[in-house]
Amino acid sequence: MIKKQAFDPSTKRVFAHRGMSQLAPENTLAAFHKVKESGVHWLETDLDLTADGQIVILHDESIDRTTDKKGAIHELTLAEVETADAGSWFGSEFTGQRIPTLPQLIDLINADG
Repeated sequence: MIKKQAFDPSTKRVFAHRGMSQLAPENTLAAFHKVKESGVHWLETDLDLTADGQIVILHDESIDRTTDKKGAIHELTLAEVETADAGSWFGSEFTGQRIPTLPQLIDLINADG
């Protein structure tokens, strides 16, 4: 017999999937900034490597879906990736958002405020 346990809200864990991807373009600094603003303590993201070995935050194997550029992340250098607009597809207020690097995300998480 399976015993049902009462829901305990103190054990509830809320994760921000690819940042607050409902409120800002996924896996951008804007999406992760909204995580900080919301008070959510957990986030999930994706990491990948550029052609020159830099760690970037990206879910897909290519930048086609979430930027204004095209190409496989493994075939692009960081300098090439940094030219891609990763925000305007979501909304004009996010134009200019870039695919962040892991150090940029860590800096944002560790920043005060």
